[in-house]
Amino acid sequence: MTTYYWIIAQHSGKVLEVKDGSFCSSAEIFQRSKKSELDPNVDMQLWYFNGGFIVNKRSGFVLDVVEAKCQNGTKIVQYQKHDEPSRSQEWEYNYKDNSFYFKFNRNFVLDVSSTNIIHLWEKHGGKNQQFILQKWDDGSAVIENAETNIIDNFKFLPKLSQNFLEILDDDEYYDVNIEVGDNPHVKTFHAHMVILSYRSPYLRRKLSTNKKNNDGTLTCIELPNILPEIFEIILRYIYSGKLSLKEIDPSNIIKLLVAANELSLQELVIYIQSFLIENKANWMKQNFDLIYQTSYENDSFLDLQNYCNGLISNEPDKIFKSQDFTSIPEKLLIAVIQNDNLQMSEVQVWKHVFKWGVAQNSAKLEDYSQDDFNTLKNTLRQCIPFIRFYNLTSKEFAYEVHPYKEVLPKELYEDLLLSFLDSDNKKGESKPRIPRNIDSRDIDSNIITSQHAEIISKWVGKLEITDKLNSPYEFKLLFRGSRDGFYPEKFHK
Repeated sequence: MTTYYWIIAQHSGKVLEVKDGSFCSSAEIFQRSKKSELDPNVDMQLWYFNGGFIVNKRSGFVLDVVEAKCQNGTKIVQYQKHDEPSRSQEWEYNYKDNSFYFKFNRNFVLDVSSTNIIHLWEKHGGKNQQFILQKWDDGSAVIENAETNIIDNFKFLPKLSQNFLEILDDDEYYDVNIEVGDNPHVKTFHAHMVILSYRSPYLRRKLSTNKKNNDGTLTCIELPNILPEIFEIILRYIYSGKLSLKEIDPSNIIKLLVAANELSLQELVIYIQSFLIENKANWMKQNFDLIYQTSYENDSFLDLQNYCNGLISNEPDKIFKSQDFTSIPEKLLIAVIQNDNLQMSEVQVWKHVFKWGVAQNSAKLEDYSQDDFNTLKNTLRQCIPFIRFYNLTSKEFAYEVHPYKEVLPKELYEDLLLSFLDSDNKKGESKPRIPRNIDSRDIDSNIITSQHAEIISKWVGKLEITDKLNSPYEFKLLFRGSRDGFYPEKFHK
């Protein structure tokens, strides 16, 4: 009898799942919330082991490393099992460190990305590379009893939830007034102290300092930072335990997230972040400025921070060319520039950081005095350690760094100067950033290949053919004859 398992990511508690439960080859693998054992779609999350192969229960396909590429970020998909032993499909699970090693190159393991995609990555021992196997029990021997127990356990919850909402809507027995919003847009809500105290740690603290007066006056608390319409949604969640985000505008979902965090509703903070990442990815890309600013307002938004960092590393222009770039907090800037996978040349990183630093001070760069440079040096002191100066060329150092040597620590500048003047006497080195290779699947063309795209990218970046390409460009198909028609006017349109 085949034994099936959930493969559970230790850092999130979520499980490996075939995207949309697809039966197609090359369907991607994501981490998703674990389904119940009797859920009719649970088989898209269940796996069994056949030698070195990891097989999905629903599709019968195996985990496959795309093109067997041993490089960070290579996607993991489901694929038909090869007849011959395949270097792209064999894995080994290590029970000591809970990692799935890629047999073809054991330096690489299964890894969960910040966007919930499962991909290949060099082993670093992080929790997002550790997985627990949990055996699935379909309960076939006692299926009738199992179903009965589930019904017995949960059949009364909807009624209980409805009763609590009725308590909320009843104006007779409330003992707390909550004034929500800022003048003149303030709305008063009636609620019950015992429910608020046990559902929200924040409200419990507020209520403990606003005890009911002996003269019969009701306790009153104020929440000026939350909009009344947002609080109403949260209050109904507090009473009923139910929340549907599908019909709520994404901008209001962000406000819900911030409000839930203020009220210390941690389970809601986690759920809302997960919902946004899994269901509103396109909207978040279109409103990236709002998302990354929100994500760094509080350390509770780690899932959103990781999501943003993943986007920025692949598309740094989203932040560096943003209209609000110079107003981003230092913490966010450091998080971006210390990323090994940032797809940008080091000289561009330096120029953007320098631009950010100048914008934090009132003086114009062309009018800088020595005092202004000292101020700028202090502004950039937390960022400088994350600039990989030794990866610059001599020309880049001479024209982009040397003119502003006052902002660098003296010892660092002297070491850099000596290193660029005498390559045999380098005083230090910088860890290289990991470039994203141009994948043939990224080139939607019947004419050029990925090799052509790499050459064109080097031309655009004014690099020599032998130079290493650190930040390949994105190629978008604008015109295709078979699709758009073989007419000159169409081409020149």
